[in-house]
Amino acid sequence: LQSARPLNAIRIGIVALIAITGTSDIPSAAGCPDTGACAVPDQGALALAMTALVIGILGKSAQIPFQDWLVDAMEGPTPASALIHAATMVAAGTWVLTLLAPLLHAAPAAQWVLAIAVAATMVYAAVTAFLQVDVKRILAWSTISQVAVMLSPLAVAHSAGQGGHAAAGHLFSHAIFEALLFLTVGG
Repeated sequence: LQSARPLNAIRIGIVALIAITGTSDIPSAAGCPDTGACAVPDQGALALAMTALVIGILGKSAQIPFQDWLVDAMEGPTPASALIHAATMVAAGTWVLTLLAPLLHAAPAAQWVLAIAVAATMVYAAVTAFLQVDVKRILAWSTISQVAVMLSPLAVAHSAGQGGHAAAGHLFSHAIFEALLFLTVGG
């Protein structure tokens, strides 16, 4: 039930964005990569759509208040299953928000929701990781914290390009160090 809520929020956000922009093509939907200012006819609808999308991404990225599912999912028997959950599934939301950064930047309410959630998650997950004794649980909580760090530039950047580049850079570095961590931990 808990993972169904973020999926529904993602669906609502995507459908609303398609209705607002009139297209499902991401570059066309963002429509403002060069200027940094989006000309969206209905700011309220954009804020609602982007906030729904952000809530869905918070759920799929195991951010507060949806943080508990990843720890249980990463206790699988193989490093490969844990790596899939840690490095690919939870990071996909960062990539989506990076592509839609101009629209996120044009919706301050969605940026605030993202900023508050990732700030709380960074601290909570990092402290919780210190309290764990099982290696896979430590990795799970550190992954949750790192995804919050990954999403934070999108929440606080003054321009869409700056936040998107910083988030994408951390996404790639996270994939590399997470893969190395799971190779050393083993099953």
